[in-house]
Amino acid sequence: IEQRGSRGANVEFGWLAAWPLAAAAVEQGDPATAARHLALITTPWERPMSPELESAVSAAVSDPTMATLNEALALARRERLR
Repeated sequence: IEQRGSRGANVEFGWLAAWPLAAAAVEQGDPATAARHLALITTPWERPMSPELESAVSAAVSDPTMATLNEALALARRERLR
């Protein structure tokens, strides 16, 4: 689906699957796949995140290291999103 010049999946609540899929990819040592899953939730019309979590997710997507990914997942856990 395209909206405001961005592409995204046409799946309501698709962002819910992104968190556990990203966590599984981190556990398997696959940061690139984890970053792709987190990138799905950054589309503007998906669930809004706190500014702190949004910043952590953006950092993990742009620089998918185990440290940045674990930080984003830890924040999501604290906010009970995963």
